[in-house]
Amino acid sequence: METFFPYFLTGIISFTVGFLLKHVYPKAKVVWWSSHSFWFNVPEGDRIITIFTHAITIQNLGRKPAENIEIIHKAKPDHFKLEPPLNYQEDQTPSGEHIIRISNLSSKSFFTIEFLSYLSLPELLYIHSKDGEAKSIRIQPQQVLSKNWKAFAQLMYWIGLCFTFYWLIRAIIFVSQNVF
Repeated sequence: METFFPYFLTGIISFTVGFLLKHVYPKAKVVWWSSHSFWFNVPEGDRIITIFTHAITIQNLGRKPAENIEIIHKAKPDHFKLEPPLNYQEDQTPSGEHIIRISNLSSKSFFTIEFLSYLSLPELLYIHSKDGEAKSIRIQPQQVLSKNWKAFAQLMYWIGLCFTFYWLIRAIIFVSQNVF
């Protein structure tokens, strides 16, 4: 039994390293959210023109650059603009969907696409990159706190974490002394 243990241990370590190499390497993680949308009713003489504005922000949260990002709409939006300005290409599928292609987006970078529509509403179908479909995330505006409040919150976090670990270790010691 003792002669097989080193081989068994080598197999477990090899499997663990292989698993980690496959699942922990840097990846691109593209997410998107809609930051606003608004309808305007603009009087034009004796009629009213309805204008729709909205924006989507696309960000790469991964540690590797995202390549070949595609934003696909059911039809071409009336007007759109990228901020910050990026090189992009427009294309159309044989069935008429409109594609905006961005060649790459570095790690932790983002851009916003602002839309202005008055003839047809831009219906977003999906966003994806070379690494897969982008995930839609929910956002909420948040008040920006001062540096002092941030430092205080971090201090409270670390005190709470250390306190939790201290009592967890104390509980393990208590159980090991009284049960075993």
